[in-house]
Parts: sequence; C-alpha cells; structure tokens
Amino acid sequence: MTNTPPDEADEAERAPVGARAKAGRDAAGVDHGAAPSAPSPSARACVAAKWRAVDVGAHYAEGRFRGARRRDRDGRLVARLLRRLGDERVGLGRVLDAPTGTGRLVPQLAARATRVVGLDVSRAMLTATDEAWQVGVRADDTAAHTATRTIAPARVEGSVFQLPFVSRAFDLVVSCRLLHHLVSPEDRRAALVELARVARGHVVMSYWDATSWHAWRRRTRGPLRRVGHDTRVAVTARELDADLAAVGLAPVARAHSLRFVSPQTWVLAAVR
Repeated sequence: MTNTPPDEADEAERAPVGARAKAGRDAAGVDHGAAPSAPSPSARACVAAKWRAVDVGAHYAEGRFRGARRRDRDGRLVARLLRRLGDERVGLGRVLDAPTGTGRLVPQLAARATRVVGLDVSRAMLTATDEAWQVGVRADDTAAHTATRTIAPARVEGSVFQLPFVSRAFDLVVSCRLLHHLVSPEDRRAALVELARVARGHVVMSYWDATSWHAWRRRTRGPLRRVGHDTRVAVTARELDADLAAVGLAPVARAHSLRFVSPQTWVLAAVR
C-alpha cells in the first residue's frame, strides 16, 4: 500500500488541477474565491515538515493514540456535537476529514456517511495503518426495514491550505487538531477559508481554548521553557468566532474535553 499514491477523490469532488474556487461573493456576501492574505511561508513549511517525517505515522498509530481512551477522546466529542444535527440514524452525506492523520475518526464518520474522504499532507500518516480505511458495512435500522450498505473511505494526499476539491463538495467537514498548530492568525484564517469553501452544511473543528488552565500554565512558563520547538497556540472563543464569521461560518455549539483544564475544544459551525 505504501507504494500506492493515496489519492482516491472521485471526479465529483476533485477540482481541476491548478484551479481554485471562482472568485466572487456568494449570496451571503462571503468571498470564498479570493486568496487569503499570505502568511510566512516558513511557518507553513515548518508545520508541513513536522508531519511529513518518515516516522510520524507510526508514532501516532502506535504511540501517541495507542490507548483506547486517547484514541476515542476526540471521537466522543465529535459525536456529541453531531447529535445536534439529528438522530444518529440520520446520514451525514459526504464527509471530509482534514487533516485525517492516521484516520482515527474515519470509522466513526463512515458509520453515518454516504462517503468519507480523509486528506492529509503526510503520506506517512495516510499509510501508517490499513485499519481505518477498510470497507465497512453500516446497518440502517428503521421501524420499517433493515438494510446494509458498504462504505469505502478514500485517502487523498494534499494540503488544507489548498484543498483539491470543488467548492461545496462536502455536506460535513471535520478538522481535528490542526488550528492550534498554526502560529499566525493569517495561517489560521487561511485554513478556515478553505475548510468553509468546500463545505455546504457544517464544519466541525477543534482548537485550543486560551481560557484553560493548560493554556494559562504555558503562558506563565514563557516560550524559553517550552520543550523543543513547541509553538502550539491557544485562542479565545471570541477570537475564533470572529475568524469563523469572516469566512461565512456561524458557531452552533461547543464540546470540551475537560472544560477550564484541558485546552482541547470542539466547535460545530454552520455554513451561512
């Protein structure tokens, strides 16, 4: 599998090579086609290089999220927010998970989706394990009938900053553990522009909450006492909500890992 390019987007999703969304404002007045302000190329390169390391996939699959509690934590928070969209038996439609990493959330999303695409900048992540990408069978149970259907999640190697999909390609877009790695506000907004562009229903994303004890402790320790080149950043809900509004997203609900202690927070936002 590692010799096979992870690029399995179908023709309905894929944007023409080299093409971006057509410039112009939609009915809500949101400009989805204009290029975001240019952040420091070195900042983005640093983030991409970290995840493209040869051993990073194995680290995440076998170490970072090896235990069931760690592996399932984000999934539980996502499930809590998705219940806001209706009964769990209601389908989610076409779903994009970006960045998908090793596909931790893919099986859960596939249980309710008609199609799931996992995108990541790291081939090492996408090819670390086959488990998340196997064809699954979902049972649709209603009072009237019971039926099954197969889901074959797809892998695509690509950048969140320039998603290789047409605008409004997905009913739901999920973004796990990306925003807190983006040091500059410009990078954060650039990523949000793309996530919002390809969504036609909702976007669910995680970020680090600046009001948490963990974020406060990092601030008081100072940058010189941080381990290695750790430049992860936390933002307030107000800061993130302003960014969401700027790209045409409206926050609907939040879910916290351990509010005011853990920084990991999820927000469900609707496309306006």
